Amino acid sequence: AKATRVNRRGASHSGGLGGQARMSFAHRSVLKAMREKKAKAAMAVERAVSRWRPWAESASSEPAPWPAKFGKGGRGITRGVPQVPEDNRWRLGKYAVRADFDGGNLRRVEQNGADGAFQLWTRSDCEGSDHATQHRTWFYFRIEGHSPGETLSFTVMNYVKQGKIFQHDYRPVYRQHPSGAKYARCNQSVSHWKTDQGQFRWTFRHKVETAEPTYFAFTFPFSHGDCVATLDAIDARFASDKTLRERVYVRRQTLARSLEGRDVDVLTVTAPAGVSESEYDEAPVLSSRVAPPGRAPEDRPIFIVSAGVHPGEKPGNHMMCGIIEFLLRPDDPRASALRERFVFKLVPMLNPDGAFRGHFRQDTLGQNLNRFYDDPDPTKQPVIHAVVAMAMHYANRRGLGFYVDLHGHMNKRGVFAFGNALDGEDAASGRAYARLCSLNTPHFDVHACNFTEKNMRTEDKNGQTKEGSGRVALHAKTGLPHLYTVEANYVSSRLLARVPPASGDDGRASPPSRSLHPVKYTPEVLNDVGRALMIAALDLQGEGANPWSRLPGSEYGSLEGLLGWARSAARGDAGKRGDVTVAVSKKWRTVKSKVMEFTGK
Repeated sequence: AKATRVNRRGASHSGGLGGQARMSFAHRSVLKAMREKKAKAAMAVERAVSRWRPWAESASSEPAPWPAKFGKGGRGITRGVPQVPEDNRWRLGKYAVRADFDGGNLRRVEQNGADGAFQLWTRSDCEGSDHATQHRTWFYFRIEGHSPGETLSFTVMNYVKQGKIFQHDYRPVYRQHPSGAKYARCNQSVSHWKTDQGQFRWTFRHKVETAEPTYFAFTFPFSHGDCVATLDAIDARFASDKTLRERVYVRRQTLARSLEGRDVDVLTVTAPAGVSESEYDEAPVLSSRVAPPGRAPEDRPIFIVSAGVHPGEKPGNHMMCGIIEFLLRPDDPRASALRERFVFKLVPMLNPDGAFRGHFRQDTLGQNLNRFYDDPDPTKQPVIHAVVAMAMHYANRRGLGFYVDLHGHMNKRGVFAFGNALDGEDAASGRAYARLCSLNTPHFDVHACNFTEKNMRTEDKNGQTKEGSGRVALHAKTGLPHLYTVEANYVSSRLLARVPPASGDDGRASPPSRSLHPVKYTPEVLNDVGRALMIAALDLQGEGANPWSRLPGSEYGSLEGLLGWARSAARGDAGKRGDVTVAVSKKWRTVKSKVMEFTGK
């Protein structure tokens, strides 16, 4: 019974206790490895939770009220006719409703029969002025006077129909102040319908937990005040922490002032090594908070990231927050590698007037500022003029490596990029960047990206075209390849990408993702996307640039393998001169979809 036996694989083992001991030992080692893997994942989550988020304090406070009186002229206040009602407060029985604060939007509210039921009318961009538009999507208001456990019901009466957003369980967000630390989606689903007259209406409901005042918004807010508070928090942290300053170089400057006199700041981030404080960066800006940035080594190209040109597209703001947090990490080797290779110019809010006024898309002159990059007027579009001047200054001197403009998208699910129609290696490089984004976050949908010439020429209802957008206009001026618009849906992804494990990270990077089920977007999800946009650019710098790269664990194995796929995709698109289906290996994706439509020139 104890004789040595040979198993089917040719390995011998003995019966009795000796064999059992060896089998038990192998089993324990597997369990130990599983426990270590689980512990590392838990530590990664703990580090993510404990990360410093410079916007956190502002996000839990109340938004700043509107000035008691809107005057003419002066820094930070309106020039000309006020474009908001003088009073945005209503008293309806026991309830008090108000929207007279930073980012607030509500034109009218009425009680709809029973307690807790209301009808809402939102205020269009620039309503009450000669520049009024039809954009009536964004709302943001506060209500108090309700009882704990009461269900509040709100019917939006004048919404501009954008029905696709309701197909995937869209819900507004709420926060009870002061106990609620952050916003969350309402706890009951939305209903929508057409009236007999063809008007589009929808109702959202929420059961409140306490009697505290409750804020409701179209999506997770990020106000002009939040942006200023974030930058102020960064200033304070770096002013008091010498060790941080030795690892991360940061300078805050005022790039331009808006039509209403609000500062539009640019944050410079790079590695301190090699920066000469005796020579200043000569980029065109209005002023510097302390001293202008020193001159960085010439071999570091400029990486521009902007957000908030459309003030209601808050997903773009939350992606920007993720970028800022990641680039300021002193202990992440990926962030350090990025700072050593680039000089980042971050413009967190391009349209502060629209954000403060509670607009969805336009500025205070009713302008879609993302249609003026081709020829901005410094008197009518001063911020866009300043961004273009900065981009061209660097493109003509040290080199503009990347330009990424962050947006929100109402209809198309997921996070995806719009790039320009390019040829040859430039076309392959753009596709490689998009694929790298999806290797670094499950929420980026490479199949939804669009690199067509048609998408560079699309015409709006008012006759303006995308030729005036940032990525297209700067391409026309510079011919550079890495110029992107990144769009994020307000609700959820279409499906998730499978993210391979990072190499060499010892469990410190976020764990791999295998789930394909869509998730609801939160600021934290969008923060993660922002980080991935930066890490993808690092991966593209060459083998070994990213110390925690996911490429070795991917189906491509290396950057050259990925570029081979990208070249094939670009050639296939150009050859077919239209839509083409390119499949990612089933190991990493369970479906085949249209990938990055490209029309050859």
